[in-house]
Amino acid sequence: KKKTMHLTSQQQHKLQDANECASNSCLVMIGCQLLACVIIRHRQTLEDFAQQYYVIAAEIACQRSVQGKRKILRCCGPMVGASELAFRLTVRAFGIDLTWTPMIDADGFTKSYLYRKEMIQFHDNDPTVAQLGGRDRTNIIHAAKLLAQVDQVKAVELNCGCPMRCARKGRYGAFLLNEPDLLCSIVQGMRSALHGKALCAVKIRIYKNDPLRTLNLCRRLTSPQECGAQILTVHGRSVCKEHDADWNIIRQIKTVIPKHVLLIANGDVRSLRQLRLCAAFTACDGVMAARALLKDPESFSVPSDRSLPDSSIRGCALPPFRAALLYLKWVEIVGAPWQCIQRHLTEILERPLRQAPHLRKQFTTLRSNSSSANELESLYKALNALSLTIDSHQQDTTISRTQPPSSSSPVVVSVR
Repeated sequence: KKKTMHLTSQQQHKLQDANECASNSCLVMIGCQLLACVIIRHRQTLEDFAQQYYVIAAEIACQRSVQGKRKILRCCGPMVGASELAFRLTVRAFGIDLTWTPMIDADGFTKSYLYRKEMIQFHDNDPTVAQLGGRDRTNIIHAAKLLAQVDQVKAVELNCGCPMRCARKGRYGAFLLNEPDLLCSIVQGMRSALHGKALCAVKIRIYKNDPLRTLNLCRRLTSPQECGAQILTVHGRSVCKEHDADWNIIRQIKTVIPKHVLLIANGDVRSLRQLRLCAAFTACDGVMAARALLKDPESFSVPSDRSLPDSSIRGCALPPFRAALLYLKWVEIVGAPWQCIQRHLTEILERPLRQAPHLRKQFTTLRSNSSSANELESLYKALNALSLTIDSHQQDTTISRTQPPSSSSPVVVSVR
């Protein structure tokens, strides 16, 4: 008790949260008592103790959720210049349950047919969430109506989580949170415009040092009497991004929103273990990640997810080459902008390229016609050369162009 009096308010909250986790299980209490003995012996600080206390409680809750086979949605979040159709299909092959499109500018989508043609590309194997950005209520509602006409769009989401400079300048994204009345009006209009053809979704960030304000906003957004959002994605950071993701506030949000609303947690999830910990601690329905999947599309996969249809892909012993090869095969089917191809290959193959820097140029000098047959053939050869350079003993087969992973043709929808 004497040591507890010297804790700051933030440390006391952490300790209180840990106690709440531990109170549900005698097993957790025993584990924490053993940990306390270790901590006293090694003279660690009470703040570290509270953090380890929380990890043990969440770990045991995680084991219970796995044993109970509670279904947790594994989600690939929206990324500017990286969430194109070929990449969405790639991560789906490695266990991702739900994908997001890149943010679609509602104003441009409503006014420009060429922009609609560029942004609307879906596949039967990829039911997805279309994310809209903007602050003009009329244009957002019109864009939501157009997207609801596409069969593969299962939900339309309003982006209130983007902290980038362009969002600050246009007062949309996370900066729309400063105008809660306008935000709720837009979501209410979206829900009415969708007419049940697609779910109404919202993604938000939390308010800095103001959990009560965050909880009140979530109540408004999900209340059937006010906004009626059916999917709520919460990024556990504020706009300033100066702190780690706060899973505790996400857990509190789960207790104040209606039970039928899907809550998706986002922030500081980089592996399958962290995904399970986040799901167990927050009691959320799904966990979203973006950067982790950008670097390793297999981040959230389990062995049962890796039953890939193509023998040449299964023959790749190393995950980076397996994911890169599958991505190229989807590019061959559905196409992709050359900027996206270059970014994905350099991200996925970052570690191998460090060991073979002389091959980096073959992946970073793509031209605008990279989806053509000749350019793809050169990428396959470069990928094969890199795999042989890194570890020729672990590669059972060389990488070659074989049949695509699916014979089904892409569904490209143009909304007029």
